[in-house]
Amino acid sequence: MQFVGFIIEAHYSDVLSGESVNCNLPGDSTNDIHVAIGQQLTSLECESITAEIIPHFRPHAWTMLATLNGPDAAMLRQRARLDRPLRFTGQLMFDASHRPCTNGRPAPEAPARTSSWEGHPVYRVDVCRDVSAAACRADDERAWTPLDWWLALPPTVSQGCFESGRLEIMMRLNAARSAASSCSP
Repeated sequence: MQFVGFIIEAHYSDVLSGESVNCNLPGDSTNDIHVAIGQQLTSLECESITAEIIPHFRPHAWTMLATLNGPDAAMLRQRARLDRPLRFTGQLMFDASHRPCTNGRPAPEAPARTSSWEGHPVYRVDVCRDVSAAACRADDERAWTPLDWWLALPPTVSQGCFESGRLEIMMRLNAARSAASSCSP
């Protein structure tokens, strides 16, 4: 399953008591990251679909998604350059424990969402190099950069770097610099 959309908000699920699917272990590292995804940045959560990023296969870089919530969510998305479409790849799962919104209101004790179907688990997250949803077709691999690569790139990387093949060279240089700086004398 793949879907493309904008992150409305994201947070860790049930960090105080833990989720039953994750052995009721409390804490961030043992619980899913719940991501509400809309057709636009301004979509309401009751219009969103849900992606769940499980702790069992979650690159460390992805954990920053859990910070994109609260009154500063728009500013946080912009700072991370995630105010553009993202592509989520994973399994399609029917979550019967969560009912969808009715008449624009969340069901009692359920997260706001438009459907009980969700992407769970998500095993790939990509960022579109363009800010327009129309330019970010799910089947156009040239439009996408893996989230962990995207977050490692300096904000000044131009679209031309993606198109010319220099992105791979930049990533290798950054990796080499990181490896060299982590070596002790």
